[in-house]
Amino acid sequence: MDEHLAQLSHQVAAAADAWLTDPRDSSVYVRLVRAIEAYRHHRQPQLPTEESVVDLSGPAVGRLDEDEVLDGLADSRAPKSVGEGLADDPVWPSVV
Repeated sequence: MDEHLAQLSHQVAAAADAWLTDPRDSSVYVRLVRAIEAYRHHRQPQLPTEESVVDLSGPAVGRLDEDEVLDGLADSRAPKSVGEGLADDPVWPSVV
């Protein structure tokens, strides 16, 4: 956890504690909401703006064809049942 996130977490906890002590105090509630909003803003990535969105409507240059990828996987790893997959896993030998 980075220092800023730790500080924001502490602010949320302190504001929550103050609000639980006096839930009718509107200024304490506002402080709690602002602390939570700051925490969320730091933790959640911002969505790209319309200018930064990549246009995917054109031809697929440099992108892999989904069918080719699936065919390649099928050649190297044939599908098997869940029981077979678990039997091959050394962590789950007693389940099967």
